[in-house]
Amino acid sequence: MRVVLFDRIGGARLRRPGGPSGAGVGLRSLTRCEKGMSLMADLTDRTAQQRMEAHHGQLVAAVDESVAALERACLVDDTLAAEAAAARFQTLLEGDILPHASGEERSFYAAAEPLNGALVRSLTHEHEVLRGLIDTCHACAADLGRPADRLACLGVAHEIRALFSVHAQKEDRFVTPLLLERTPEGTVARLFVEMHANA
Repeated sequence: MRVVLFDRIGGARLRRPGGPSGAGVGLRSLTRCEKGMSLMADLTDRTAQQRMEAHHGQLVAAVDESVAALERACLVDDTLAAEAAAARFQTLLEGDILPHASGEERSFYAAAEPLNGALVRSLTHEHEVLRGLIDTCHACAADLGRPADRLACLGVAHEIRALFSVHAQKEDRFVTPLLLERTPEGTVARLFVEMHANA
């Protein structure tokens, strides 16, 4: 599953590699400078906040959809379908969720830490828990031949979905508003660009 970032500036669509030819720009194929210029055009702190929230919404929806597909495959007792769904889920986690988390730590978290260290430590710990769950999910998905194995994998997937959804809400409710209130104008826009330019 590929997550698409909609760039409202000029109507451009920024797409991760793998999309149909001509459908968008592969972010990873651009240089850091090109990415920064594309993302920074006319970007304000408020629009950066809106884009961050929209991207979180896209990621949460993608996780929800992927877990639902895995659940359908597991509950109908279809090993091949479960393996395919688990592989797609793992691709989403490793290709989008984990890079997103690392990008947040390098940019938004680093800027927010001096302002509210307890908040950042709590969110960073949730990232660590998420990484552990993703590792566990990967290990579980290695063998889905028995119903019990499929249910165990599904249980971990549900944990990932629940944690990520709540975690994204916390970031939107606390981290970005904190930075908007207590850092110079333009900081949030700059952090948003840095986060995605380094992805």
